Amino acid sequence: MNDQKIKLVKQQEDRLGAREVYDHGDFIRKTIPNTHQQPLENIQQNSKMINRFLGFKYFLDVYVNENTITTDIAKLKKSDLYSSSGIADHNKLMKQLEIFLSTNLKIWPYANTDISANNIMVHNSSYVIIDWDDALQGYKHQPLYVVAELYKEMKRNEKKYCLSYQTYLRQKTEGTVLQINDAGWDWIIKNCKNPLYHLDYREALPKGSHKSYFEESKTTQWYNV
Repeated sequence: MNDQKIKLVKQQEDRLGAREVYDHGDFIRKTIPNTHQQPLENIQQNSKMINRFLGFKYFLDVYVNENTITTDIAKLKKSDLYSSSGIADHNKLMKQLEIFLSTNLKIWPYANTDISANNIMVHNSSYVIIDWDDALQGYKHQPLYVVAELYKEMKRNEKKYCLSYQTYLRQKTEGTVLQINDAGWDWIIKNCKNPLYHLDYREALPKGSHKSYFEESKTTQWYNV
């Protein structure tokens, strides 16, 4: 591969470390922090699980050391869910929510909640969600987390349709693995007033619990709502 074809797509750094995405021409290479020092075996196993779910080889290869996780990813086509005018389109926003909720209902207790048109691509004429960092590392979540994150991200994208998001999520999760009770929805609405902030799920933990989010996310029934 000619190095001149490699292009930096995205680069950011936060308290957990640096994240980089490069376009290698015929595949994408992404590097994320190995926050919990996951071994190669775990990441390989999770990448195969995601590939099986998606129905094609999305993760082409994985490389792991104690500091970083690097994945080579299939290069996909951009979807038609972008708004060319720059104005939020209600139908396209609801289609994004439909795609993400459908995926999360199938992959739970794993999750992919970072809703945006940028994270929906096309493979063989079908919509495909990308950006699987969370599930790749094997994190599992309770229904409240998944639904709250979906609602928060939709409200962050365009808040004027928040009632539509709430109605859709409540209807489509009823009787499913992601159904939550009225108290859970009260918690979501209260804590998503400012969707720019991360939600503090420690507020929903049983009183007296001091376990970290990472430890708690592997357990069941840990929300205090």
